Amino acid sequence: MTTERALFVAYSAHLSGQGGVQLCTAEFLAALEAAGFALDVVPVETDRRLATRLARRVIASPYFRAISAGDRAEIRTRARGARFVFINQMNLAGSFDESDLGKVPAIGLSHGCEITDQVHLARLAKVLPLTTSQLRPHPTIALGRTLRDEIAARRHLAGTIAISPFDAACERWLGTRNVCCVPRTIVPASLMRSPVTGRFGYVGTLDHAPNLEGLEAVLTELDRVPASGITVRIVGGPERIGRWLAARHKAVEYLGPLDDPALAIEAASWSGFIHPIFCLPRGCSTKLSGAIAWGLPVVTTAQGRRGYDWREGQLVEVDTPAGFVTAMQALDDPAANSAAAADVRKIAESGPTTADVASQIARFLDEISAPDAKGAKP
Repeated sequence: MTTERALFVAYSAHLSGQGGVQLCTAEFLAALEAAGFALDVVPVETDRRLATRLARRVIASPYFRAISAGDRAEIRTRARGARFVFINQMNLAGSFDESDLGKVPAIGLSHGCEITDQVHLARLAKVLPLTTSQLRPHPTIALGRTLRDEIAARRHLAGTIAISPFDAACERWLGTRNVCCVPRTIVPASLMRSPVTGRFGYVGTLDHAPNLEGLEAVLTELDRVPASGITVRIVGGPERIGRWLAARHKAVEYLGPLDDPALAIEAASWSGFIHPIFCLPRGCSTKLSGAIAWGLPVVTTAQGRRGYDWREGQLVEVDTPAGFVTAMQALDDPAANSAAAADVRKIAESGPTTADVASQIARFLDEISAPDAKGAKP
């Protein structure tokens, strides 16, 4: 395969680790390499000058001075002769324009629009114990600034690759000229299950507004069912919210954050994995891919499974908190549980591969590179 040199610009913290952004970053790297690019990976840092840190107390936009001046100069030099500059995370895209990159096309790798989750935080901050530093100095000002910055960041991009259909639609709404949507990839993993009747698991970032909203709604519904026999084992942080949930709901057993080996041992005892999302957040849930890879019965929503695609099998999909409780009770039946687990294994084995995603990206880049390319691409 002929390889072409391209820059891959990403925050250094996103190039290793097991968080959601890190996992999606690794998938982008693997797909681009499979598409034939020799990637010159450029780790960058945010601007940490004292003046910037002070200004961020009143300017919450993630686009504000998103990169250090030294890193920007380094990219300007290393971009020369590259086929593309791939920019991982859209707030980084706002740090460059044509004067930085010359004629090298810049492709944004979107993990979702910043404004999306800011809207949910503003909507829920007064009813849930969420930190509002992302909305300084005031929600109205913060949302306006971020929306302005989202639009400006896309003006000099040749295209954007998104990880869910919703994100792709948001990109078009913000004015992105060419948009491609690629699905998540899942690698099946072995897990020797020994499910405990009535025990369900949840893994997620608890101070993420859409996550906490959905989980709180399902737990509240569970409280209304006397003697359900269902417990929900919650894995994740921050601890203050985990303990808040445990104090409010009888069904909760809060375990805190777990490393991967400990999580695998814990998940083997679950009758199922719950993933309650009732709004449309940014990006997609990487925690869902872990549950699917393990073959755990999954209860989720159409919004929760955004960004995933497969040919065979199905998840247990509901659309209300009451639907979650009903589905969890149904999965207490061993036969139903085994059938649901078998369906999830089919999903894990029939989803797109890295090669599939690489082919889709290669076609997209060829289309937008054509001399007569115009307008948005599908």
